[in-house]
Amino acid sequence: AQTRADANCRTALEPGEVLDLDEEEQHLVKVYQLGPEQLKWRRFKLAEALGDTDAFNQENPIEYDDAWVTKEFAVFPMSHLRALVPWLASPKFRGDVSVHARILKSLDGPLAVWEEPQEGAIYDIGADVSMGVGADASAAVVTIRPTNRQVAEWYGQAEPGEWAEILSHLGFYYNTALINCEANAIGKWTNAELLKRYPNIYLERRLDRIDQRPTRWMGFLTTHQSKRMLVGRAKDRLYRWFVNESAHHPLIRSQRLWDELKTFVKKTGTESYGAAPNRDDDLAMAWL
Repeated sequence: AQTRADANCRTALEPGEVLDLDEEEQHLVKVYQLGPEQLKWRRFKLAEALGDTDAFNQENPIEYDDAWVTKEFAVFPMSHLRALVPWLASPKFRGDVSVHARILKSLDGPLAVWEEPQEGAIYDIGADVSMGVGADASAAVVTIRPTNRQVAEWYGQAEPGEWAEILSHLGFYYNTALINCEANAIGKWTNAELLKRYPNIYLERRLDRIDQRPTRWMGFLTTHQSKRMLVGRAKDRLYRWFVNESAHHPLIRSQRLWDELKTFVKKTGTESYGAAPNRDDDLAMAWL
């Protein structure tokens, strides 16, 4: 790491000068053993970056992930994402879910389960729809209320109609979870097929209305406006977890989901959000 190993990353203190450390600097001293001269150098460089910590970290990384650079703007602060890392873990088991909510365990199955369903617990499933085999992956993230803790995910290839069947099996397995499936393009067909076999489907709400009453539309229609609201809500969810809950319970468990959140960006000069070039955002969109 540059600020730890590079002798040039230091600024001498004036005689008798003592730095009054803020919380982040105290953390850097505790975790990375940075000295006063390194912290003073860091302050000068942060000032040159106009206080933009992410920009500073990209140029002067302490951890490898800080150096990840894109022409776009990362949506989620690396400090928040890094707090998720200790909670990432291999799933309890992998497999797939079949009729009558039956689990078929296999080492390389598309379903990853960290927590099996608890009696009486309430679950939500966010789902991203693929065009089918050979296209982007279909993805679903299962979370438990009220903490929004990830308990499972499904990631793989599925035709739109087949995806409705898979989602219904997964929903029944998790106590007839509320399923919120993308309703754009081919997603309309997935929602229509889901309606034939599953009783607990999200009805779209106008998030820009005061009452936010459900409409008669199934699933979530992703537009530039609704995506901005999804991103804002996800950033707030991550921030509140980071400040209040990160020491007590996980928010996500999946390395793949974490990787997608890290490279989820706001495209330069636009109001568009999505994966950085040559990256994926299927699980990220399901989690949003």
